[in-house]
Amino acid sequence: MSTSEAGTKPALISARPTTAESKWAGKECPHCKKGIEAGEAAVLCPKCYTPHHRDCWTSHGNVCAVDQTPANILERAARGAAPPAAAAAPEPAPVAATSAAPAPARAAPAPAVKAPVAVAAKPAAPAAAPAGGGASSARAMRSAARRAQAQLTTWPHLLMPEFFSAVLLVMGLVVMAWFVNAPLEEVANPNHTPNPSKAPWYFLNLQELLLHMHPSLAGVIIPTVVIVLLMAIPYLDIATEDTGIWFSGAQGKKVFWISLVYTTFWAITLILADKFIGIRAVIEDAIPILKISWLSEIVTQTMVPTAIMWAVAVGLYVAIAHLRPTMRDVVIAYFTAFAVAWILLAIVGSAFRGPAMELYWPWNMPARVA
Repeated sequence: MSTSEAGTKPALISARPTTAESKWAGKECPHCKKGIEAGEAAVLCPKCYTPHHRDCWTSHGNVCAVDQTPANILERAARGAAPPAAAAAPEPAPVAATSAAPAPARAAPAPAVKAPVAVAAKPAAPAAAPAGGGASSARAMRSAARRAQAQLTTWPHLLMPEFFSAVLLVMGLVVMAWFVNAPLEEVANPNHTPNPSKAPWYFLNLQELLLHMHPSLAGVIIPTVVIVLLMAIPYLDIATEDTGIWFSGAQGKKVFWISLVYTTFWAITLILADKFIGIRAVIEDAIPILKISWLSEIVTQTMVPTAIMWAVAVGLYVAIAHLRPTMRDVVIAYFTAFAVAWILLAIVGSAFRGPAMELYWPWNMPARVA
């Protein structure tokens, strides 16, 4: 195996002889379907860790025969650090390629030998790296380091923290039940509906939406769309960089705060506008024909709220566009918007809605009547 002509990058795949103690000795090469014997040069795919014969890797176009991982992954990883020095062999001298060839012709693979073979490659100068390769090289090195880390077992690294969290939760509920009485009322009477009659806390956000739009839109269409989008996140954000890091780094934190402030402002503004301005009433007064019940359900209770939600959603992307967001940044922004809206609507429905589901300050809340 040899380097290409002068001035180009050195060869990235070194011929390392396989020893009898090597973990891939005797493993089957996916290209030729033959075992890798001790003393043969082998190449390990940097992504799936499948060993290949050196000649099979080269004849397959320098890509993995299993998942087609290209050799440029090795190239990006090699830019971050100088290649390790080859072990000095007493017997054969290193084989170096001359750079006097007039054309970048592809070198023929060396014949298989049982003795160790070393490859001499011209060390790459730091200044030879392209201007935009620093970030991608750093990402490739971080990704390779993560794959090389030892994996943790489910027991005890996952189950023990979950067990202690469950114990602390039960203890907290017991202590709270000891000092705080449950707000129990009289036996339910189907002839007397309490005012207000509220849903459980986990449905209060949907009950809040019911006050502003058609029940089918608030109770069926929006929850279905949200669930489908949440399920699609792993298929939209397929990058492996910065996995496990809160908000995926400094830019993700900026996206989070922008989305939090933006969603909080619009959620509160729209609730107050519907209360004190009455968007539906204003539209029906401007276009009296929309006061017909079925037209009102289509236009003012369905189309108008849908248009407002779409405008707010597009506005969120515009708000983060100056950061040149990646797909992960976009996912962080919209997931933050979903979580903030979910929490705000639940708080408004539980603490600020009184009789007839009108808005009240919590300290001015009228008594609940049957």
